[in-house]
Amino acid sequence: MNPRVMLDAVAKAGANHLLEGDDFDWLEFWEAANSEPWGRSHVVQSWPAEKRKRAIGIAAHGDEGQGKKDKSVLVLSWSSFGVHKRSTSCKFPFAVMRSTCFAYDGKRNLTLEMLQKHYVRMFNECAHMPDGDQLSLHYCAGKGDWKFKKEWLDEPRSYLRAAKKEGSDGPHMVCRRCLAGSDGSKPWLDVTNMAFHNQADMDAAARNCIGPNVAIRHLSGWHISCEYPDILHSVWLGTARDTIGSLMMDLCEFGPWWQDFSAWDDKLHAMTLDARRFCEDHKIPPVHD
Repeated sequence: MNPRVMLDAVAKAGANHLLEGDDFDWLEFWEAANSEPWGRSHVVQSWPAEKRKRAIGIAAHGDEGQGKKDKSVLVLSWSSFGVHKRSTSCKFPFAVMRSTCFAYDGKRNLTLEMLQKHYVRMFNECAHMPDGDQLSLHYCAGKGDWKFKKEWLDEPRSYLRAAKKEGSDGPHMVCRRCLAGSDGSKPWLDVTNMAFHNQADMDAAARNCIGPNVAIRHLSGWHISCEYPDILHSVWLGTARDTIGSLMMDLCEFGPWWQDFSAWDDKLHAMTLDARRFCEDHKIPPVHD
C-alpha cells in the first residue's frame, strides 16, 4: 500500500493523531536527532520550525511471519515514533506476500529488490517539505529479523554466519555495525573486552556492510546507522529471551519457593501463577500465555 495514499487517507479522516501522537513534541524529536549519526545531516534539520513539527519520523519493520498451513509470509510495515499503541491501530502495511511467491536469480531475491525500489520511490514522495498543515514522513530506523535484513540489505556480513568456522578466507565477520567475527581477534561473543567496539571499525564497516546497489541507499534521509541492529530483535527476541528462560529453570531448580513440586511442568506453572499475581498486585499489564 502506497504510504502517500495512507497519509492522505489519514488526513482526510481527521486522524492525524495516528501519526503525530497525542502529546508528542516533534520539534524536540528532531532536536534530539542532532545527536544521532542519521539525524545530524537529515534534510528536515534545515526546515523551518513550522515544518519540522509536522515532519513525522517513522520506523519500518520487515519480517517473515507464519501464515496458514505454516507458510512463511513477508510483512513490510511502518509506524510513527510518536505513537505507542496496539500494533493494529498504529502500524501501517506496505506489502504482504507469501515467500513461496518470491522470484530468485541464483541467491538474489529479485522480488525483494523490486519491492525495495518501489518502497524507496513511494517514501521519497512523502518526504518533501509539505504545503500548509500537511504532514511529511521520514525514514529513521529499519527493523527486522536477521534473515530478512540479510536479504533486504544484501549484507556480506551477517549473524547467520556466526556458527561457521574460520576458513581459508579468514574469520567470518558477522555484524553490519562493526567488524566482529565468529572467531579471530574480535569475537562477537567477547562482551568483556569488546575489541570490536571502536569507532575506526564502525567507520570501516559502514563502507561495505550492505550491497553497493541496494535501492535503499537512495531513500531520503537514509544513513547506515538507521539499519543498526534494533533492541527488539537483538535483546528481547534474542539474548534476553534465552537468558530469562535459563533464569526460570535455575529458579525452579534451586529456589525454595517451588520445591514442593517434583515435576518441571508443575514448578513452571506455579511460577507463572506467582508472576501473574505479582503483576496484578502492582498494576502491571497481564502476563499472557
